[in-house]
Amino acid sequence: MDGFPISTTSSLQELTIHNCYVNHIMGFCKNSIKGSSLKNVTISDCRFRETGLSKIKIACSSLVNLTLRGCVFGLGCYVSIGCPLLENLTIHRCFVNESYGIDIRHCPSLTNLMMSHCTFQLLYLNIPTSSLRKLSVFECSSQFPVRIAVSAEQLQTLSVKLYGSWWNGSVFEIQPQNLICLQEAIVELVDLQFFIADKDMSISVLRAVQYARVLQLSIQIIEVLSSEDHAEILFENLCDLVIVCDKLEVCQMIVLACFVMRAPYLRTLTIRYEHKSGGFSETEVQEDLAKLLSSAVKMHQLKYGNSETLLLGDQLMKLKLSLQKN
Repeated sequence: MDGFPISTTSSLQELTIHNCYVNHIMGFCKNSIKGSSLKNVTISDCRFRETGLSKIKIACSSLVNLTLRGCVFGLGCYVSIGCPLLENLTIHRCFVNESYGIDIRHCPSLTNLMMSHCTFQLLYLNIPTSSLRKLSVFECSSQFPVRIAVSAEQLQTLSVKLYGSWWNGSVFEIQPQNLICLQEAIVELVDLQFFIADKDMSISVLRAVQYARVLQLSIQIIEVLSSEDHAEILFENLCDLVIVCDKLEVCQMIVLACFVMRAPYLRTLTIRYEHKSGGFSETEVQEDLAKLLSSAVKMHQLKYGNSETLLLGDQLMKLKLSLQKN
C-alpha cells in the first residue's frame, strides 16, 4: 500500500498493524497514526520500502503502550514518536537502515524502554526524559559506532548488551552521571574481535553505574583503567558483582583487585568466563585476589591516605565467590 494515514476520533483504544508492505511516497504526511483515544498500538512484521526521505509519525495524545516488532525500516525511512502519555516502548527484532531511525525525544512520560535483538545502521539514542525508570538495549548490533545519550535521574534499571567490533569510538553518555536511584545495571560487550579499549568511555560507563546495588560488567570496561582512574570512583552501594570475560587469567586478577577495592560492602562476586588458564579453582582465585587486594589497598592508602572505607583482603575471603563457565 502507499501509506497508512490513520486518524481515530472514536472510542478505539487498541490498534494492530500486521504484515504490511508499505510503499513510501516522497513527503512527510502520508504515513501517520493519530488518535485521542488509542491506548495500545502494535506494528509488527511490516516492511517500509526504501524510497526517498519519509517519516512515519505516531502522535496519539492518550497512547500508553507502543510495540514495534519484526519490522524493516528502509534507507531514508524513520519513525517519529510524539506521545505525551507514552509509558512503555518495546522495539524487538527490527532492522533500521537510517541514522536517525527512531526519534523518541518527544515522549516526556516514558518509563520503560526495551530494544532487543535489533540491527542498526547507526544507533543514535537520545532520551531526554526524567521519568525513565528502566532502559534495556539488549543483544543489539550496529555497523558503526553508537551514541547513547540518556537524561534520566530516576533510572532504576539499566541493561546494555551490545554486539560487534564497532564499539570503539562510540559514546556512552548518561546525564546526570550520578544515577543515585540505580538498583541494577548490566553493561556487557560481546564478540568484540577488534575491540580497542577507550578509557574515557570506560570511565563514563563506571560513573553512570557507580550507585548500583547489583552490577554486571564486561572485564574490558575495567581492564584499561589505571590505579589512579579506579581511585576516582567509589562503589559504596554495590553488594553483588558479576564480571564477564573470555579468559580467566592471572593478569585479570590484578585488574579485578583494583576494582573490587572500591566496593567496600561487596557481598558476592561471580566471574563468568569462556576459558581459563591453568587449574584455577574458586579457592585459589579467592586467595590470589585477597593477596592482590591487600597490596592494592596498601598502595592506595600510601598515596591517598586512610580517608575512605575500602574492601580489605580479609573481607574478600568472606565473600561468596563463584566461577561460572558460559
